[in-house]
Amino acid sequence: MRLTSRSFDEGQTILREFAFAVVDPRSHVALCPNRNPQLQWNDVPAGTRSFAIICHDYDVPSSGDDVPQLSISGDPTGNAIRKALAGHVIAEATLTGTYSLNPPLIDRR
Repeated sequence: MRLTSRSFDEGQTILREFAFAVVDPRSHVALCPNRNPQLQWNDVPAGTRSFAIICHDYDVPSSGDDVPQLSISGDPTGNAIRKALAGHVIAEATLTGTYSLNPPLIDRR
């Protein structure tokens, strides 16, 4: 299975349209539209009934919204969701985009 997007390429910067905020020289940070990027699955295995999407920023602590169809005890973290999905996954695909509000990291791109 493959996951692609017309909104950003694998390993490339996520455009400001799909970001929460960007660096702003006048106000430090400016909010952005924060739109959902387009996602497309290809070569989906037969028998697939749904998709689970986990958006995870490895640099900051985060929590997700609990999903009523999965039995999750404790905090709905990415690991907890993956555990609840165990036994239900036919295939996996990943798509990674980069994003930062740290000017030295942005300048290195």
